[in-house]
Amino acid sequence: MHTTMLRLSVLFLFIIVTGCSNSAVDTIDKFDTPLSGIIDFNDHDTGSGTLYTLDFANNTLTKLPFNGFGPERTPENTILYAYLGINGGISEIRIDSTPIPSTSIGGFNPRLSHDGKLVASETSNNLTFVTERTTGKILYRSDSIFILAASPSWTSDGNIIIMGATATQAGLFSISPNSKLFSYLGPGGLYPNVSADGTKICYVKNHEHIFVSNIDGSGEIQLTDTASNYHHPCWSPNGKWIAAFAISANPKLVPDKLLFIRVSDHSVVDARKYFPTGSFGNFLYQLSWK
Repeated sequence: MHTTMLRLSVLFLFIIVTGCSNSAVDTIDKFDTPLSGIIDFNDHDTGSGTLYTLDFANNTLTKLPFNGFGPERTPENTILYAYLGINGGISEIRIDSTPIPSTSIGGFNPRLSHDGKLVASETSNNLTFVTERTTGKILYRSDSIFILAASPSWTSDGNIIIMGATATQAGLFSISPNSKLFSYLGPGGLYPNVSADGTKICYVKNHEHIFVSNIDGSGEIQLTDTASNYHHPCWSPNGKWIAAFAISANPKLVPDKLLFIRVSDHSVVDARKYFPTGSFGNFLYQLSWK
């Protein structure tokens, strides 16, 4: 995650966008790897966040007509994302940009629970809270226990994996929003992401390598062979690939990369090699793969 995003003091607005049908920026028919599903991601070259959808089934890269950060596709095929604004909160917006009023709270990096009813997100000071998707009612806040709790990712049984810190421990934690109990999974671990089947976690250590472990933190293995400043790894729906950003020291000169890493043999596909220059921005921020 770019540090500038972590330091934003303004509120964010969660938005559910329905019926996104837009013209494609380019095609991806040159991809010769068995990638599947839909990746939603954003850049923030302009500061407001441009959203894109990469659809492997239809071989299209689509630029969406809305700005935002941290997109998350829902079971209804809408997109949940954080929108930068003064009056941030949870809201729903139709394709004609007509908002549906709802309870307002701030936050970003929204992540939807498996049953589609709850949203886990983080605040600008890196704390996690859980809200009802339709009402915005706060059900859980991490600040009573955690000094830091960021990058929430839902497990299949309704817990949340975070990168966090208490007064005595730092690393990966599993939190139960219902019981308020938590367990420590191990040291290190940035931007955790739980696999679709709920059995694995991928995460970054020291911004140098991507690691994979079992859901309880055991069996850790290093996935990447080449060190880089990796951010926001994300599992493919079938668990065979992990997408991640490799962040450049100066994205204006050398753009951030969107990489696909095969779990079985650690081979890497660089998405930028398949698109003309300028198809998406230089500063990449957050993604999800459904």
